[in-house]
Amino acid sequence: MGCFIKFQGVRLLAVGMPLICFGVSHYPVEDFDNGPTQHQSHITDLKKGDWVVLNIDYKQMGVGGDTCWGAKTHDEYMLFSKPYSYKFRLRPYSVQAESPTKLSKQVVSE
Repeated sequence: MGCFIKFQGVRLLAVGMPLICFGVSHYPVEDFDNGPTQHQSHITDLKKGDWVVLNIDYKQMGVGGDTCWGAKTHDEYMLFSKPYSYKFRLRPYSVQAESPTKLSKQVVSE
C-alpha cells in the first residue's frame, strides 16, 4: 500500500493510488551502473551517503523468463513501450500522533 521512511527524525509516508513500487537507498542508481562504460559497482565498493534516495515507480518489470540464461520475460510481467500514468501522495507524519497504517488508508481516500 505504501512506504514509511524515517530519516534523521523525519518521517515520510508515500502512498500509491492505488499502488506503487518503490525503493529506498543511500546510493544513487548511477553508482551501480554508470552508463556506457559499464563499470558496475557493488555496495561494498561505494561510500554510504548521509541522505536517502526514494525511487517511486509505477510498476517494475520482470527480469527474466523461465531460465537464468536469457529467456524472454513473460508478457504478463512486461512493461511495454507506451505512455503510463500513476498517482501517489507524499505526506510527513509524526508516529506519536498518527498510526502510519491508519494514515495510509486515510490518504488514499482523500
